[in-house]
Amino acid sequence: DRDYLEFNVSIHELETALQGFINASFENIMSTEHALGLLKQFQAVLQRDNLKADLDSKHMVIFHNYGLDLETVQKLYEKHKNNPPMSRNEPPVTGNIKWARQLLRRIEDPMRQFQANKNIMTTKESKKIIRTYNKVARALIEFETLWHYAWTKSIDSAKAGLNATLIIRHPENDKLYVNFDREIMQLIRETKCLQRIGVEVPDSAKMVLLQEAKFKTYYNELSFVLKEYDRVVQGVIPVLRPLLRRQLDDLESQLHLGMDGNLTWTSMSIDSYLTRVHQSLMRFGDLVNKSNDICENRVDAAVREVGKTLLVDLPTDETVTLEQFVMMQDKLIKSQQEWMDQKNYAVENAVNDLLNQVKTYILDDSSTLPEDREQSDRIRDHYSRLMYRAILNATKTSMIALKKRMGSRSSGGFLFVERPFFDVDVELAIPMVAMNPSLDEIQDAIDRTALFILKCSKKLYAWGTDRQI
Repeated sequence: DRDYLEFNVSIHELETALQGFINASFENIMSTEHALGLLKQFQAVLQRDNLKADLDSKHMVIFHNYGLDLETVQKLYEKHKNNPPMSRNEPPVTGNIKWARQLLRRIEDPMRQFQANKNIMTTKESKKIIRTYNKVARALIEFETLWHYAWTKSIDSAKAGLNATLIIRHPENDKLYVNFDREIMQLIRETKCLQRIGVEVPDSAKMVLLQEAKFKTYYNELSFVLKEYDRVVQGVIPVLRPLLRRQLDDLESQLHLGMDGNLTWTSMSIDSYLTRVHQSLMRFGDLVNKSNDICENRVDAAVREVGKTLLVDLPTDETVTLEQFVMMQDKLIKSQQEWMDQKNYAVENAVNDLLNQVKTYILDDSSTLPEDREQSDRIRDHYSRLMYRAILNATKTSMIALKKRMGSRSSGGFLFVERPFFDVDVELAIPMVAMNPSLDEIQDAIDRTALFILKCSKKLYAWGTDRQI
């Protein structure tokens, strides 16, 4: 009997400690769902009548706390219903619906568990909480329904962007842009996200979603085409732009097919249109690259070389006799004349090759444009003037160099004195002192050298002259 009494005392102490632990566990309820889960675990373990009665009383405490949760959810809804918090990069319709469903799930799951306890649902205090629940739940469901209804109504207006042209020209900067309505991508994104959360999506939105890969491919290809078009057009040398105007117009006419309204994002011939535009871009880009290569490497480089040419031989560290001077200049001018004539002829051929290349440009229909004589003559005149200025610059530079060397004065100070150019003997001819060669002979040699420099350009063939005559 004593052992049984001690056993009961120990059990009573254990029940008291366990009841204190249960009370402490429910003092700070973090959420209604957590409290219900904890209560369910205790009920599965504790079978004694007095502990069960205490656990049943906890139901009322949790239900009262649930009423406070309802008020919190109601305040959150009123505060954020115009601008709910959403996840990053989430479309607006899906974000609003997910936010409403999350609030509804927060109050709906505990209510299902409370409905199983008839003792709680029949109390006087529960009626107020139930009315609050019905009010909040109705508001959240209406919120979701309104967003879904508004999105469903906006599908047709969003799909209207598929009837737009492929390309559009900006009215201010005159640049070309891909005319793809962003509302279409927004519609695709919304449809995809709504399907993931189990929202019913109309068939019209599903049809647009099925074409997502096609629209993205067309958008990327058209963006690449326009970038290539800008790159190729900007690569045209300004002096050649008028000459290539008709070829550029042909390329723009190919692009214009995507701007005149005959092609839209639902057309079946977009692939063939892109193929033709790519081919036209490749042909025109090849023409521009070859033309620029001829102008830069065969024309401009040769003109610069001619402009830097010196037509006289004036050594600074050597003194020469008059005969040596005349022979040196005669030999140099002859060689430079042949070299300049070769460069002149090479530049003329390069310009002719350029014009012939433009003339034989093949259009999309395998035809060629007739030669634009006016622009061709303008290009020939332009580069002919450049060659003339280069020869003139070489002549002036040579004259100035001859003048500086012949009319130089002793310079350089004490440590350095410039070497005299001519080797002259001073002879005594009683009653006078004479120079050999004389100043007149030196002047005559210099004059002849100057004439050689001037005649060098006269012996160059003019462009278009028959060299066989």
